[in-house]
Amino acid sequence: MTKIKANMKNISSLYIHFPFCRHLCNYCDFYKFKLDNQGQVTDFENKLLEQIDDNNRLLTSYGYKFEPLDTLYIGGGTPSLWSHAGAAFIKNHIIQDIELSPGCEFTIEIDPGTWTSSEIAKWIEIGVNRFSIGIQAFDENFKNYLDRAHTMEEAKELLKFMEVNKLNFSVDLMLGLPFSEVETRNIDREIEQLVKYNPSHFSVYILKTRANYKHKDSLPTDDYTAIEYENVCRNLDERGYEQYEVSNFAKPFKRSRHNLKYWKSESVASLGSNATGLINLGESAVRYQWKSIGTGASIEEIEKDSFLLEKIYMSLRSCLGLEFEIFSPKDQSKLKSIVDKWSNRGYIKSVDAQKIVLNSSGFIVLDSLMDDIFRDLSI
Repeated sequence: MTKIKANMKNISSLYIHFPFCRHLCNYCDFYKFKLDNQGQVTDFENKLLEQIDDNNRLLTSYGYKFEPLDTLYIGGGTPSLWSHAGAAFIKNHIIQDIELSPGCEFTIEIDPGTWTSSEIAKWIEIGVNRFSIGIQAFDENFKNYLDRAHTMEEAKELLKFMEVNKLNFSVDLMLGLPFSEVETRNIDREIEQLVKYNPSHFSVYILKTRANYKHKDSLPTDDYTAIEYENVCRNLDERGYEQYEVSNFAKPFKRSRHNLKYWKSESVASLGSNATGLINLGESAVRYQWKSIGTGASIEEIEKDSFLLEKIYMSLRSCLGLEFEIFSPKDQSKLKSIVDKWSNRGYIKSVDAQKIVLNSSGFIVLDSLMDDIFRDLSI
């Protein structure tokens, strides 16, 4: 692939991965370590400083440069453990060199029991205006099955703090939890309790586990989880949360702009061990991932056909929908017959001459719908 150095394009989104947690939950396979001492954070920050320079060179080599950030997202791990030092690092080494645009959506993930009011004030001072809270289960038994370190009291304390201070926050929940079928998890009651704190957003994920997961023999059936998912979609819709992506629900004007960048296959830069960035080159793309050990990033060049399939998949994940114009005239005709089949099965929210948008029933079987596209279209 030819690298471009002239006619620079702008990139306005950045993800930073903080890879430490106070406790390693039994289900989680994100890249992370248990935080035992401050030396780990110092080493992490030193590596970030190297990556900042390497990242700028990498973007430049593909014809990109930073413009004021429209979205900045700090995930993990548990980045709220980065505390005052993290806020100072971001201020001195990120925002100092890359401005935040007016209205930049600046998100940080936070887990109950890993915060203080002064730390949150410091993050807000440097521009954080959105918090993503890792609740996962608002029920003592199911929280424990997930091996979550926080207590229910800590979860309620954090939610109350967000509510009282009128902060913009999202709540993470997980479906398909171990024992949820035999013990009949009441997810509707959990949502009823959570909405009292007035979150602006919910992210609702179906648990995916490794082969050696501790409770793998106690997971619910796919049919049970599908029904649970459909019920949650309906529940949140009735409470004013629009489903705008497979796993995401928002009050009006509270969609995650950062995550929408991914679903639109737009360029997003990254920093932090194992963090992944995407450089959109038009019909093709480059995905890069920072190495966990050593320095530098691994580079994956995504050719035209592969990138088209990615864009199809990502488009179908969200309410933005799949636009017909990205297909050849021959494939557009074939796609319309596929769409008719999906409509008869009840998977379509809307369809017109320009695009198709799936509903929650379509979202949950998206992988099988992609099989129809693989089989019938000449991609």
